[in-house]
Amino acid sequence: MLLSMIAAYGKNRELGLDNKLLWHLPADMKNFVRLTKGKAIVVGRKTFESFKGPLPKRINIILTTNKSYHYEHENVRIVHSVEECLKLIEELKLEETVICGGAEIYKIFLPLIKRFYLSIVDWEGKADTFFPEFDMSDFKILEEVNHAKDEENLAWRFLDLEKV
Repeated sequence: MLLSMIAAYGKNRELGLDNKLLWHLPADMKNFVRLTKGKAIVVGRKTFESFKGPLPKRINIILTTNKSYHYEHENVRIVHSVEECLKLIEELKLEETVICGGAEIYKIFLPLIKRFYLSIVDWEGKADTFFPEFDMSDFKILEEVNHAKDEENLAWRFLDLEKV
Protein backbone atom coordinates (compact mmCIF):
# COMPACT_ATOMS: atom_id res chain seq x y z
CA MET A 1 0.00 0.00 0.00
CA LEU A 2 1.45 3.31 -1.14
CA LEU A 3 0.72 6.47 0.84
CA SER A 4 1.27 9.51 -1.34
CA MET A 5 0.45 13.21 -1.31
CA ILE A 6 -0.65 15.65 -3.97
CA ALA A 7 -0.44 19.43 -3.64
CA ALA A 8 -0.25 22.58 -5.71
CA TYR A 9 1.19 25.67 -4.15
CA GLY A 10 2.52 29.08 -5.16
CA LYS A 11 6.03 30.51 -4.99
CA ASN A 12 5.77 31.00 -1.22
CA ARG A 13 3.93 27.71 -0.50
CA GLU A 14 0.52 29.45 -0.77
CA LEU A 15 -2.39 27.00 -0.88
CA GLY A 16 -5.60 28.97 -0.49
CA LEU A 17 -7.61 31.92 0.71
CA ASP A 18 -11.02 31.71 2.40
CA ASN A 19 -11.14 27.94 1.76
CA LYS A 20 -10.75 28.44 -2.00
CA LEU A 21 -7.97 27.77 -4.48
CA LEU A 22 -5.90 30.78 -5.49
CA TRP A 23 -5.83 30.13 -9.24
CA HIS A 24 -7.64 28.35 -12.03
CA LEU A 25 -5.23 25.89 -13.61
CA PRO A 26 -7.10 23.41 -15.85
CA ALA A 27 -3.94 21.49 -16.84
CA ASP A 28 -3.05 20.83 -13.20
CA MET A 29 -6.67 19.81 -12.44
CA LYS A 30 -6.44 17.20 -15.22
CA ASN A 31 -3.21 16.00 -13.63
CA PHE A 32 -4.95 15.80 -10.23
CA VAL A 33 -7.75 13.69 -11.71
CA ARG A 34 -5.26 11.39 -13.46
CA LEU A 35 -3.28 10.85 -10.24
CA THR A 36 -6.24 10.32 -7.87
CA LYS A 37 -8.99 8.60 -9.90
CA GLY A 38 -9.72 5.06 -8.73
CA LYS A 39 -7.86 5.60 -5.47
CA ALA A 40 -8.73 6.64 -1.95
CA ILE A 41 -8.11 10.27 -1.07
CA VAL A 42 -7.71 11.76 2.41
CA VAL A 43 -8.92 15.30 3.05
CA GLY A 44 -9.79 17.43 6.03
CA ARG A 45 -13.40 18.44 6.61
CA LYS A 46 -12.95 22.04 5.40
CA THR A 47 -11.23 20.87 2.22
CA PHE A 48 -14.01 18.34 1.61
CA GLU A 49 -16.63 21.04 2.13
CA SER A 50 -14.90 23.20 -0.49
CA PHE A 51 -15.73 20.51 -3.09
CA LYS A 52 -19.14 20.43 -4.76
CA GLY A 53 -19.58 16.96 -3.25
CA PRO A 54 -17.54 13.77 -3.02
CA LEU A 55 -14.96 13.49 -5.77
CA PRO A 56 -16.24 10.85 -8.19
CA LYS A 57 -14.54 7.51 -8.80
CA ARG A 58 -12.59 7.80 -5.54
CA ILE A 59 -13.13 6.80 -1.93
CA ASN A 60 -13.24 10.12 -0.07
CA ILE A 61 -11.84 9.75 3.45
CA ILE A 62 -12.60 12.79 5.60
CA LEU A 63 -10.39 13.27 8.65
CA THR A 64 -12.09 15.50 11.22
CA THR A 65 -11.96 15.96 14.97
CA ASN A 66 -15.67 16.85 14.88
CA LYS A 67 -17.25 13.64 16.22
CA SER A 68 -20.75 14.75 15.22
CA TYR A 69 -19.82 15.36 11.56
CA HIS A 70 -21.79 13.13 9.17
CA TYR A 71 -21.97 12.84 5.40
CA GLU A 72 -24.00 10.08 3.83
CA HIS A 73 -22.58 8.81 0.54
CA GLU A 74 -21.39 5.39 -0.58
CA ASN A 75 -17.91 6.72 -1.43
CA VAL A 76 -17.38 8.74 1.77
CA ARG A 77 -15.77 7.49 4.97
CA ILE A 78 -15.30 9.67 8.05
CA VAL A 79 -12.46 9.13 10.52
CA HIS A 80 -11.50 11.07 13.63
CA SER A 81 -7.80 10.33 14.10
CA VAL A 82 -4.68 9.57 12.09
CA GLU A 83 -4.63 6.07 13.60
CA GLU A 84 -8.23 5.44 12.53
CA CYS A 85 -7.42 6.79 9.07
CA LEU A 86 -4.37 4.54 8.65
CA LYS A 87 -6.37 1.51 9.84
CA LEU A 88 -9.11 2.26 7.28
CA ILE A 89 -6.53 2.69 4.51
CA GLU A 90 -5.08 -0.71 5.40
CA GLU A 91 -8.54 -2.30 5.40
CA LEU A 92 -9.37 -0.87 1.96
CA LYS A 93 -6.38 -2.73 0.48
CA LEU A 94 -5.98 -0.25 -2.35
CA GLU A 95 -2.73 0.09 -4.24
CA GLU A 96 -2.43 3.82 -3.43
CA THR A 97 -4.04 6.37 -1.13
CA VAL A 98 -3.45 10.06 -1.85
CA ILE A 99 -3.38 12.79 0.82
CA CYS A 100 -5.09 15.85 -0.73
CA GLY A 101 -5.08 18.51 2.00
CA GLY A 102 -5.71 20.96 3.56
CA ALA A 103 -2.71 22.40 5.30
CA GLU A 104 -3.15 20.59 8.64
CA ILE A 105 -3.70 17.26 6.89
CA TYR A 106 -0.55 17.84 4.83
CA LYS A 107 1.41 18.63 8.00
CA ILE A 108 0.19 15.48 9.78
CA PHE A 109 0.87 13.10 6.89
CA LEU A 110 4.05 14.60 5.38
CA PRO A 111 6.36 12.44 7.53
CA LEU A 112 4.40 9.29 6.56
CA ILE A 113 4.27 9.53 2.76
CA LYS A 114 6.45 7.69 0.28
CA ARG A 115 5.46 9.62 -2.88
CA PHE A 116 4.72 13.30 -3.45
CA TYR A 117 3.04 14.74 -6.55
CA LEU A 118 3.87 18.44 -6.33
CA SER A 119 2.83 21.29 -8.59
CA ILE A 120 4.60 24.59 -8.02
CA VAL A 121 2.62 27.40 -9.59
CA ASP A 122 4.23 30.61 -10.84
CA TRP A 123 2.04 32.72 -8.55
CA GLU A 124 2.48 34.73 -5.40
CA GLY A 125 -0.01 36.78 -3.48
CA LYS A 126 -2.44 36.94 -0.60
CA ALA A 127 -3.22 33.63 1.10
CA ASP A 128 -4.34 32.42 4.50
CA THR A 129 -3.31 28.79 4.08
CA PHE A 130 0.20 27.56 3.35
CA PHE A 131 1.85 24.21 2.72
CA PRO A 132 4.05 23.25 5.67
CA GLU A 133 7.79 23.72 5.36
CA PHE A 134 9.72 20.58 4.48
CA ASP A 135 13.17 19.58 3.33
CA MET A 136 13.22 18.90 -0.43
CA SER A 137 16.43 16.87 0.09
CA ASP A 138 14.23 14.21 1.76
CA PHE A 139 12.97 13.41 -1.74
CA LYS A 140 14.44 12.39 -5.07
CA ILE A 141 12.89 13.61 -8.31
CA LEU A 142 11.44 10.82 -10.43
CA GLU A 143 9.97 13.19 -13.01
CA GLU A 144 10.00 16.94 -13.60
CA VAL A 145 7.87 18.69 -16.20
CA ASN A 146 7.82 22.45 -16.75
CA HIS A 147 4.64 23.92 -18.20
CA ALA A 148 4.74 27.32 -19.87
CA LYS A 149 2.02 29.89 -19.38
CA ASP A 150 -0.73 29.68 -22.00
CA GLU A 151 -4.18 31.20 -22.55
CA GLU A 152 -5.74 29.01 -19.82
CA ASN A 153 -2.91 28.29 -17.40
CA LEU A 154 -0.25 30.04 -15.41
CA ALA A 155 3.25 28.64 -15.73
CA TRP A 156 3.79 25.72 -13.37
CA ARG A 157 6.22 22.93 -12.64
CA PHE A 158 5.20 19.38 -11.84
CA LEU A 159 7.45 17.18 -9.72
CA ASP A 160 6.94 13.49 -9.06
CA LEU A 161 8.97 12.91 -5.89
CA GLU A 162 9.89 9.81 -3.92
CA LYS A 163 11.02 9.88 -0.31
CA VAL A 164 14.63 8.75 0.09
